[in-house]
Formats: sequence, C-alpha cells, structure tokens
Amino acid sequence: MICQGPLRSLWTNIRGFVIVAASLWTAILVIDTAVAPMFGTPPCRLTGPYVPPPPIHDYESAERTAGVLRAVERGELDRRNFGVIIGASAVRHGINARLLEAEDGLDMRWIVLTSLGGSPRTLERISRPLLQTDLTPSVVVLGLHPTFLVGTHLTLLAADQPRIHPLDALTGGDVFGTVAQVLNQRWFVRNADLIRTEWTLAEFDAKLALACGFDAIDKVFVPQADPWREPARSILVEGDEHRAAQIRRFARFGWFEAGNYSDGSQLSAETQRLITRFIERGSKVYILLTPFHSSFRTKIPAGGREVFARVCRAGLAEGRIGFIDLEGALPDEFLADTSHLNAAGRERFTRLLARDLGDRILREQLAH
Repeated sequence: MICQGPLRSLWTNIRGFVIVAASLWTAILVIDTAVAPMFGTPPCRLTGPYVPPPPIHDYESAERTAGVLRAVERGELDRRNFGVIIGASAVRHGINARLLEAEDGLDMRWIVLTSLGGSPRTLERISRPLLQTDLTPSVVVLGLHPTFLVGTHLTLLAADQPRIHPLDALTGGDVFGTVAQVLNQRWFVRNADLIRTEWTLAEFDAKLALACGFDAIDKVFVPQADPWREPARSILVEGDEHRAAQIRRFARFGWFEAGNYSDGSQLSAETQRLITRFIERGSKVYILLTPFHSSFRTKIPAGGREVFARVCRAGLAEGRIGFIDLEGALPDEFLADTSHLNAAGRERFTRLLARDLGDRILREQLAH
C-alpha cells in the first residue's frame, strides 16, 4: 500500500504521455492530409523550377553594397567607376576579384556578388540591394548558363521515396526507424528546411524594404568587412565518382533534354528582366559562361544553347550586350567537379577573364 501512490503517479504520467503522443500523431496525419494537396501531390522534399537557397548570401550582398555606398560617401570611389560580377557558386569558386583588378589593365574596382543554385531568380535576389541604390556600375558581368532556363526541379526524386503507411509503424521490428520514415514523408517535416528558408527570406525582404524606404541601406545592413573582399568558398568534393553522381542528378533536372528549354518560360522571362534592369541603368552588360567539365558541357543540347542566346538578346539592340563564352577554355584538370574550378583553375581562369574583359572594355572606351 505504501507504493500505491508513486506507482499510480507513474502510471498517470505514462498514460498522459501516450495520449499526448497519439494526439500529435493524429494531428500530423489529419493536417498533413488536408494541407499537402494544396502544395502539390508528389511526395518529394522540394518541388518547382526554383529551389531558394538560404538568405545568408542576400545579407552578404546587402552588406557589400552598403560598403560600396560608404566608400562613395567618403570620396574613395566614383559611383560609376566600378564593376560588378554576379553569379552562382561557379563564379564564387572561379574568380579571384583582386587578381582580376591587377590583371585587367583597367583603373576600376570589382565587387563580387554570389549565391548558391543556378537560377536567374537567385541572381535577381542578390542584385536587389544594389538595384535599390543610385549606384551605377559601369560594367556588370552576369554569370549565367543555359541550364538556368530549366532550373532545379526535384519532383522526379519522389519516385525514390517509398510510401510508408502509418500502421506499418505498429508492426515489424524497427518501430522507431519506421516512425521516422513515416514522419519524413509528411509534408511539414519534408519541407521544414524550405519553410525556414522562406521565413528568413521574408524577414530579409522586410528589412530591405525598410532600408529602401528610409534610404538607409548602409544603416540597416551595416558593413561588417571590406566590401571588396574575396567571397568565402566551400570545400569541394573531387573525383570521378562524385562527378558522375552530379551528372545523374542534373539529368533528372532535365538539363540534357532540348525540349525543356523554352523562350517563353518563367525562368527565361526572369533572365531577360535581370539583364534589362542593368542595361536600363546605363551599365554595359556581359554574359559570362564559366568553365565546365567536358563530361557535363557536352551533354547540354545545342537547341538549349540557341534558346539561351535568344533569351539573353531578346529585345536588345545590337551591341547592348556582350557574350564571354569561356565554358570550354580550360582542360578538365582545372575543375574540381562538373562546374567548380579548383585553386589552380581559379587563378588561370581569372587571368583569362581579365585579358578578355580588359580588351573588350578598352575597345568600348576607344569607340566612344
């Protein structure tokens, strides 16, 4: 009789825990069943032609832009006498801006704005802080690629994710493992990273709107370091096995199928809009194709490249845009994987780009 109280209390706690757990489990299934159809039926982690990266690079771009503004205010820089290179990770790993300044033969500075993921929407996001100011770079280099017109569509990955019925968690050996898999196929859990990303992107958008409303980008996004600094670069996985895995993944994105490239797609329209916005500001725009591994480069359909060229030139008079095609400029030994240069490749490519850009810009200046 002495232990009756503690045992009853323990039983009450256990029963309460089971009731709460069962209620949560039921709520997840019911809510997910109601919500999931609103966001697409394929059971996959990410869907759509655009997968937004975390906004860390949006903040970096805003801080670099704020640093350039302060340099102008201090009289250290003319608001037109600088160039901007905008691109994804291939640009981040492929260009050494300080070496470019030293080798291009031009008396101008270069700022590098980069993000992750091949999409014109990503490049538009990291360009927005600059486009919200009165800064007018004399030259804008956009690191684009034909595959940007197709995007990173991952719905095909749904075929590899087995559907597990919730009742399966109650039978069999690995109960906890089965429960984890069932949870992972539910919409909320599958898309947790995407939800967090969208929330933080909305937070950044609100801050940018506030900064622009009060003309105070350098107050809201206080420069943390030298805006001309080299971007941080991740450690790349090298080797044929990893490269082959990348090729398989890109094939599932549809990058190697000519029918997936279209002049009238949403991503094509966004590419045109990005180019036009800089041209309307008075900047000379160059489209840059960085080096890619031959195993990837040769799989891009010729029709896709033709669509890409038309999209970039659409509605523009002759000479308003330039193409710098260095996609096949380096041997494969200078690439760490399909699209990212190693350290030796970065130095060699930067020198090639410096000569090419320097010659083009000097010719433009002489012509005017």
